[in-house]
Amino acid sequence: FGEKTSPAALKRTGSLIEAPGLYTDCSAYENLLRFSYLSDADVEDIPRLIRLAGLEEAKDKKVKAYSLGMKQRLGIAVALIGNPELVILDEPINGLDPQGIKEVRDLITSVNRSRGTTFFISSHILSELEKVATKCGILENGVLLDEIDTENITIKTAKNVEIVCDQIAVAERIINETFGLRTSVNNSKITAYGAESVTKEIIEALVAQNAGVRFVTPLAEDFESYFIGKTGGQNDVGTV
Repeated sequence: FGEKTSPAALKRTGSLIEAPGLYTDCSAYENLLRFSYLSDADVEDIPRLIRLAGLEEAKDKKVKAYSLGMKQRLGIAVALIGNPELVILDEPINGLDPQGIKEVRDLITSVNRSRGTTFFISSHILSELEKVATKCGILENGVLLDEIDTENITIKTAKNVEIVCDQIAVAERIINETFGLRTSVNNSKITAYGAESVTKEIIEALVAQNAGVRFVTPLAEDFESYFIGKTGGQNDVGTV
């Protein structure tokens, strides 16, 4: 593995796997002091880490009295000891309430902007990943299926078309058999998946078969649906 596992490379990396392993009978300051000693890091950086984590008012309180969100923020502060270039977070907001999720999200964004730290995040909460990530990768069994800039997610997922017509069965048959596209039906509405590039041709075919087309609406598939379409919903999304 060479440099990937060298002490020098590891010093430039921090990590938090789901829940932090903290000394619950110690304060935030004492935890950071212990982990700084273990990492041979500068203890003078502890006050700054406490400020980054937003724990100044609770820095002397025992960690066992912390909320889940506070513990998670302290865990991220521990991962930031030594000012690493890369921090790996696995399910950092798992089990948190909305306020805790926002606090962790704000911390990650703040550290990224102020210190230039890159965060690699693995999570199943896709709606939150969209808010914090600049790039998303979809993994299946260790294989990268897709990689996309977050700002392009809407463009890439806006590919489905909803059609309202009188002859649903006729429309579904044409879309399935002629164009080879998957469909779903809800009352008088039919959704044609991946139809954006051939919408004009589909409408022409439906009109020619007297399907009674009334409305045609492009649909933007959300990232969760896009992810499920790629993997069947069984795997992780890694983000940077």
